[in-house]
Amino acid sequence: MNESDLLDIFRDINEIKHKEREGWIDMGIEQPRDTIASHTFGATIIGWILSEKEEFDTEKVIKMLLLHDLIMAYIPGYTPEDEEFDSKKELEEERLKKLVEDVPDTVEQEFEELLA
Repeated sequence: MNESDLLDIFRDINEIKHKEREGWIDMGIEQPRDTIASHTFGATIIGWILSEKEEFDTEKVIKMLLLHDLIMAYIPGYTPEDEEFDSKKELEEERLKKLVEDVPDTVEQEFEELLA
């Protein structure tokens, strides 16, 4: 892992601020449409509140939500009705492999533990 790798992941994170969610586009929703980052923000706040209410590990819940959306931001928005849906898990695993190449070893280990 070097500085260039970190810049790659930071660019990816920055890019999702502007990337619209595919489901909104596919359904023909008019702009302004939800972006991946706005979805992630809302899901994370909800996760935080609910994890506190249910006495879950809030830090873990928040990290899981953030990591999940970072992975899903680069995978087509397949639904169970799509023929390609079965390959979605493989695409998620490929994206995780790419992500862990670009982060420090301690973060890589935590990513893998969060998704275990």
